[in-house]
Amino acid sequence: MVTILSMVGVLVLLALVAGYEQHRRRPLLEATIPPGTSRAARRRIIRAERVEARRERIVYEAMHPYRRTGW
Repeated sequence: MVTILSMVGVLVLLALVAGYEQHRRRPLLEATIPPGTSRAARRRIIRAERVEARRERIVYEAMHPYRRTGW
C-alpha cells in the first residue's frame, strides 16, 4: 500500500513539474526579446522558436527511431 501511494505521489509530482516547465518556458523566451520590439516582430520570433523546436524534435526522432517502437 505504501509503495503504491509513493508511486502515485511521484507521478503526481512529475505531472506538476512538467506543467510548471511548460508554463515557465514561454515567459523566459519572451523575456529574451529586446524591449521596444513590435508586436509583429515578437510573434515572428516566437514562431521561429517553435519551428526550431519542432525541427529539433523531428531530427531527434529520426536519429532515435527505437523511442517510438513501444518497447
